[in-house]
Amino acid sequence: MVGQVIREHRKRQNLTLQALAQLTGLTSGALSQIERGAVDPSLSALRRISKALNISMNVMFADDNPQYISRRAGRVKAFFSDVYVDYEFLTPKPSGVEGGLKPKIEVVQVALRPDARGNETFSSHDADECFVVTRGSIEVEMPSGSVLLDEGDSIYLVEGTMHRLHNPTASEAVGLSILSDMTY
Repeated sequence: MVGQVIREHRKRQNLTLQALAQLTGLTSGALSQIERGAVDPSLSALRRISKALNISMNVMFADDNPQYISRRAGRVKAFFSDVYVDYEFLTPKPSGVEGGLKPKIEVVQVALRPDARGNETFSSHDADECFVVTRGSIEVEMPSGSVLLDEGDSIYLVEGTMHRLHNPTASEAVGLSILSDMTY
């Protein structure tokens, strides 16, 4: 399903696989495999593709049937073994139909396995973010330094702030990322 959405948006923008490859830094072969569903893209690849196509990552999981309630069993979940992080999108999915649901905020539950980092490198969002630790401790690493947040602590990150999450503990840590726009 993700691959089909990527293909549809690429074609809508009259981009060839080669052109999208240049914009993302991925190979056209890798993009073709993603579009056909032959491989699951990494978190890094999804971020690069969504940025190149100017769509939120959540749009890649869009539904033609708008729902205003997000039930646990029906939520979009993304598991990225390359970074040992699980994402659960709590905001209802945007509708694929004209005039349908188009949320203006995004809430994502982030679960980091022991000693896991959310990214290999620092990244930023095109939206402000408030991150709240709901279980365990999470270190927010930034080029200027790190901040350790314990359960119940939060941090506000202005749009464009380079950062990554790190679980420095021996047990799973969970937090909520609340973004001012649909950026994932």
